[in-house]
Amino acid sequence: MFTPLVTNRREFAKNCILALIGLKVVPSDVLTVKLLTSSTFLMVNILQLHYIHSGWMKLIRNTKHSNSSRTQQILNSESKTWQESLYKLYFQANRFYKQITYYTWCFAEIHAYKLVLFLMVLTSVLKMNLNSTSIQKDIAEWFDLEVTSTLDRFLAIRYITTVIVISIRLNIMAVLYAIWRGIFLIPNGSHDSTYPLPDPVLDRFCLQILPKIHCNIKWLNLESSSMTRILLATNYPILYGLGLYNIDVETALSLFTVTNNFPGGLFKCVREITLEDEHPFEHEFFLRIAQSFPFIKVLSIRNSEPQNNKLCKESMNDNEIFSIIKYPDLTNITFYYAHDDYIEEFLIHTKICLPDNAVHLNIHLEQLKRVTYNFTRDATRINCVKLRYLCLNGRRLPEYAKDYFPNV
Repeated sequence: MFTPLVTNRREFAKNCILALIGLKVVPSDVLTVKLLTSSTFLMVNILQLHYIHSGWMKLIRNTKHSNSSRTQQILNSESKTWQESLYKLYFQANRFYKQITYYTWCFAEIHAYKLVLFLMVLTSVLKMNLNSTSIQKDIAEWFDLEVTSTLDRFLAIRYITTVIVISIRLNIMAVLYAIWRGIFLIPNGSHDSTYPLPDPVLDRFCLQILPKIHCNIKWLNLESSSMTRILLATNYPILYGLGLYNIDVETALSLFTVTNNFPGGLFKCVREITLEDEHPFEHEFFLRIAQSFPFIKVLSIRNSEPQNNKLCKESMNDNEIFSIIKYPDLTNITFYYAHDDYIEEFLIHTKICLPDNAVHLNIHLEQLKRVTYNFTRDATRINCVKLRYLCLNGRRLPEYAKDYFPNV
């Protein structure tokens, strides 16, 4: 992380960031005058709207019943002359105009404050967009950074810009917390790589944003550096989906355990999980997952790295080496982007116990052939009998293999 800022330049940094989002630091007396001026202007506009509306309503009410009996007679009778037809058309148009005017002003009176707030927000956003380009070009000069190389200056601009952009996104989250459902905190770099969130942004998100929206979050997509802080920051009562990217296995093993700060296990409402990493998942990791997500139904594994401590013995005596993991509610497993070791992990019955006649397995036919030794391996036969559906990515199961999957 690039942090070239020194103490005597923090004031410049604060002013620059505030300027990018359309704000600036002003003395308290100036701020008071500005607030009073804008508030007074808003109140005057509301009063003007009210009195103009009252005048219109009074005019309409006074003219609503002003038609003479002769006029009503003409409107209710069939027109015999062109003068009567024109007269009738005039009063019909006049009546329609009054109705439109009446309902328009009623709507304006009810929703005027919403329109004013919308215009204020829209003006601020447009001003921010217009000013952002020029401010970003001068951002390194404003900070007066003690860097000489082009690379250092570029990193400074990128770091500050990242903080500003993500801060704006967090502000939007806070405003829309009542309807928020999913959060994706995975900043993307070049070549679809990810990089960690800046510490100021992560601090603000955990301390200010999450306490407001945690009750509405149903899905979290997190990268490894911010995963621990965000998961431990608060409770997520309706969370049912969790995506973990570039996850560190040691961190995950310490986090997904029943002995941490979450009594009774983690995330009892979670039903779907995607596990993706560049490092291998060991048997103990899947045990922690089963303990921390006891009601998981859908599991997707994306990991091309083989296991380091591979336990794929076919002897029944190997039960003493490791404990059998149970996923009692698991109904869907996807292995399209998984190494064969993880397929063995779930198909060998001495390692993982699958529910009977309930699991939908998504896998390539070639993978399934390799792991089951072309549908002859005894160690995987018991769990394969428990499978209910097979999705082979468009391929069909050979006829000779159907006895290996009698319930599919």
